[in-house]
Amino acid sequence: MSDLVPELICLGVDAVICGILYKVYSDTNSTIEAVKKAPSLDLETTKDISKYILENGTVSVHDDREITIPYIVVRGAVNPVKSSLESHHSKGVEGVLRQFSIIEHKRTLSRTGFWYDSTRTIQTYTNHVPFYLGSKLPNLVEVSNFSRACELDMETTFDKFDPAPNSLSDHVVGWVVGDRPKGVQSTEKMLVNGTDLTAIGELVLNHEKNQMRIQPPSNGEDYYLIQETSKSLVNRFEDGSKIVKMCLIVFGSIGVVIGAYAGWKYYKKWSIHRSAQRTRETLRDIIRDRDDSTQNNENEENSERNIPEGQSCVVCLGHQREVILMDCGHVCVCADCATEIMRTRPLCPVCRADIARIAPAFIA
Repeated sequence: MSDLVPELICLGVDAVICGILYKVYSDTNSTIEAVKKAPSLDLETTKDISKYILENGTVSVHDDREITIPYIVVRGAVNPVKSSLESHHSKGVEGVLRQFSIIEHKRTLSRTGFWYDSTRTIQTYTNHVPFYLGSKLPNLVEVSNFSRACELDMETTFDKFDPAPNSLSDHVVGWVVGDRPKGVQSTEKMLVNGTDLTAIGELVLNHEKNQMRIQPPSNGEDYYLIQETSKSLVNRFEDGSKIVKMCLIVFGSIGVVIGAYAGWKYYKKWSIHRSAQRTRETLRDIIRDRDDSTQNNENEENSERNIPEGQSCVVCLGHQREVILMDCGHVCVCADCATEIMRTRPLCPVCRADIARIAPAFIA
């Protein structure tokens, strides 16, 4: 099995990659099916969302005052509950969510001697205010736990890159320490008021307070807050699923090829081992038959001396030639010498050809 270690390692790595790809493919298809089956509501065109929830929802297992629809697509405009957040860099831009980050870009020298681009986050912070989807009563749905969304689309309202000093001394120091700064990027992103947002999650109605909210699904499905429609999301996931499927087929085919090669290699080794085992058994049978016939002779020494001329073993000269060496076909050695030859170096002592197998020789 030691000869198969490289193939087994490659096969194991390929199996891990295929397992990861299959998990991604399976999860993506599950998400696609869940989004396709989810009902869809437009807050601007639907007359009464609360009535729809009462007719199609179920009582929550956590609170009997709440009616839930486990997975639904809701689309509406973003509006703050009270006050909005103002952009620090763009006048007149207001929103409900603001994220500001400062990122350093640099080139770093790796241990192998190659330079590669890297980034380091210097500072990042997020501000937010409670907000609804919808623009008019009674179709106002509060967005809950936005930070748990798998995707959250925001607009870039400010993006500035300040390059690092580019003097000769800076280059020299960068080469010496293996770290060359390229510059600092400042970025502000906001979820702007009035943005049409698609929320995919669990819709909850508290019929005592007559309040509605959308939140991460309790059934384990993914939670999305995106600007594109659900159909666009499905199309994007289907395109990604096709790519993952192709990669899965490629790596699966590679695994089949590696497995077939390992199986062929193992079969070849097993065939050689089996052939050697049959050869040893043949030689043992020849030696046993010879010993039985020798015991029947009254004078063994005389029988050994009465070997016909030209039929003695070319190696030991003490026994009669007993086996035929294949594939060269020479009959030149006794069974004892053939056993030793096969144990050490299986070459014909006459022509030096490889010995594939041995058969008993019957000399008249």
